[in-house]
Amino acid sequence: MSLILNKMVNTPVSKLKKTMAKIGRGDFSKDKTIEWENEFGEIGRGINKLAESINNLMNTRLEMEKQKRDYEYQMLQSQINPHFLYNTLMSIKWMATVQNAPGIAEMVTALSRLLKNISKGTKQFVPLSEELNLLMDYYTIMKYRYGGAITIDIKNDDEKLLNCGILRFTLQPIVENAIFHGIEPKGAAGNISIHIFRNDSGDLQIDITDDGIGMDDEMIKTVLTDKSEIKSGFFRKIGISNVHNRIRLEFGEKYGLSIKSRKGSFTTVTILLPCIPCAGETKPDI
Repeated sequence: MSLILNKMVNTPVSKLKKTMAKIGRGDFSKDKTIEWENEFGEIGRGINKLAESINNLMNTRLEMEKQKRDYEYQMLQSQINPHFLYNTLMSIKWMATVQNAPGIAEMVTALSRLLKNISKGTKQFVPLSEELNLLMDYYTIMKYRYGGAITIDIKNDDEKLLNCGILRFTLQPIVENAIFHGIEPKGAAGNISIHIFRNDSGDLQIDITDDGIGMDDEMIKTVLTDKSEIKSGFFRKIGISNVHNRIRLEFGEKYGLSIKSRKGSFTTVTILLPCIPCAGETKPDI
């Protein structure tokens, strides 16, 4: 009886314990020898499935972290070293002021602030107010470039939302694409409206709408994937798909970008983010 019990119970239990210990050491390889044709075999198959699931989960997590690091690296690659440019621009501003050219002075000041903002460091999470400041400096440059033919309207339903956190360089690439691929091709003046509000789920929602040429469904799908060739001109490696993927990697698949559009009429890019407070600079002058 002792020999029978040892063969039927003690040996399988010992084998299962060794397999569990192996998993505890980080070895998630499948062990076929514990999949007997009895009740212990059911436990063995369950252990193998558990090990496989853990291994897949870890690989998925590692891949997500790798993607996140890749996007952050692309952000660093795209940043401009502004120190020499900043000093030069300040000199141009001084000359423009002396020669009574306020438009040039304003444009140079905006570019200087933009470069200074980019050079602040590797901080990725900033208050919405700070991100809007960067966007408005960019818009000042575009306003003079297009002779005032492009306007931006910003509507904020709640001042407290300006303290919500957002990933740096989320808004600028979207607005830039709205200008170059939405408004400019129609050959006429255009408007970009930005609506900031808390949606029914309590999340931060930002709708960016342009009255440009619009997109069809196929183009919308392409823009949100890495297959899109549409990239920001200011940041060489950042396109809408980059912004979308960065948000999803940071906050989960519930969040990110979505696009609605009608050919020849409009395009609305919706940014969905969790409303997480983030201390920072004061609200922008908009």
